Amino acid sequence: MTNKDLNIINVTPDMSIQKVVKRAKVGSIIMLSAGKYTGKGNSNIQINKKNLTIKGTEEGKTVISASRTKNNVFNVNSDNTTLENLIITGSNSFKGAVSIKGKNNIIKKCTFIDNAIKGRKEYGGAIFSKGGDLTIKQSIFTNNKAEIAGGAIANSNCDLTIIESTFTGNIAQVSGGAIANGNGSSTVIDSVFADNTAKIGGAIANSNHGLIVKRSTFNNNTVAQCGGAIFNANGNLNVIDSTLTDNKSKNIAGAICNSDGELAVKRSKFIDNVAQVSGGAIINGQGGDLSVLSSTFNNNRAKKNGGAILNSMDGDLYVLDSIFNGNTVQEDGGAILNCTNAVSSVIHSTFTDNEVDRHGGAIVNAGELTITESTFNNNTSDEDGGAIMNSNNLTVMQSTFTVNTGELGGAIDNSGESLTVHGSTFTDNIAVYGEAIANNAGNLIVSESKFINSNIFHDDDIIARNYKSNGIVIKDSTFS
Repeated sequence: MTNKDLNIINVTPDMSIQKVVKRAKVGSIIMLSAGKYTGKGNSNIQINKKNLTIKGTEEGKTVISASRTKNNVFNVNSDNTTLENLIITGSNSFKGAVSIKGKNNIIKKCTFIDNAIKGRKEYGGAIFSKGGDLTIKQSIFTNNKAEIAGGAIANSNCDLTIIESTFTGNIAQVSGGAIANGNGSSTVIDSVFADNTAKIGGAIANSNHGLIVKRSTFNNNTVAQCGGAIFNANGNLNVIDSTLTDNKSKNIAGAICNSDGELAVKRSKFIDNVAQVSGGAIINGQGGDLSVLSSTFNNNRAKKNGGAILNSMDGDLYVLDSIFNGNTVQEDGGAILNCTNAVSSVIHSTFTDNEVDRHGGAIVNAGELTITESTFNNNTSDEDGGAIMNSNNLTVMQSTFTVNTGELGGAIDNSGESLTVHGSTFTDNIAVYGEAIANNAGNLIVSESKFINSNIFHDDDIIARNYKSNGIVIKDSTFS
């Protein structure tokens, strides 16, 4: 069977890709020989026929350059188009190096480098996808720029899937240094994001729709305001089996900022992320829902509040089977700050070596918080609550506190409405007042708990016995 029978068309760099596309039959495979394609007929290429494939004959050797003109490279308005083995560069248009709309389109093993978008739209330096569905596989995006959103990719009303791709050094002046996803469902799998920059969402900004991130890595992405790696607004974001390391925010949320959306984190790692103000790893913004399952937070830092997580007013936070180790902050909540009117649950989780200059070595609670079957070891506060400071309503059940240190309340400082402790153990905690618990205000109920080298301080009195008086009940507990 001949190339003609297979609708294969061979093209060399001295030919016009646009002319070949116009003459091609539906279903043709256009093979581009190695070399550089530029000039008239090799930019602003219109693809309106279905089932076309444009493919470089050798991976990494076929370059299509718009030569820094106002033209882009491809404009796809058809279904089942495939771009493969191409290097696309030099676009400086208002619609992305590749503008694409249609069903079942694929970009595979392509490299997008040094493309920029300027002018009226200013979205998607490398790709602007604007409807249908698009799959990007094994592709590289480097040093692409957008004046507003999506330094590499802007996705609008398109189902976008990205697999085994790398995004490095892309920049958006406002949102989504690498990807801006708006009103479209997106999935990112087995991909790498490094050194991308934006005002919000250093790597990805997602709004008003669903985003799933699986088995991906985010390293050293940076923002001026919020979400060093990812910003999610009014959307559903799932981060699964992923690693976020050394991401930075000059303001809040070193790794992820969730604003009035739903964020689920599963089996993921947050390491050495930094926020100059609050939320070293994650901020769950006002009205947002955040669940953290089987995840690890190590050595994240913030200057003010929430070394690992800040759960804002009216936010819901659920933490299960997770580890918080070595997170630090200056003011409140070495690992977690749970704000006013926020509702949180922490179950079967471990807090170790978290530190704060002021309040709550591991956790500060100003809302409603229930802690169950969790362990607090060697957390430190220079002031109140070596492990936990409570200023509202806190319930602790079947948990263990060992060698935590604070000036007031080695394990727990209660300055709120109520503290209930049941079936828990306090061992060798250290404080000037209240080695286990310092109760400064509100009701305190302790039952079936053990205190080993740790006492309770209340109203200038050291309590190391079962006790009942003025809102304090200590029953069925042991002190030794």
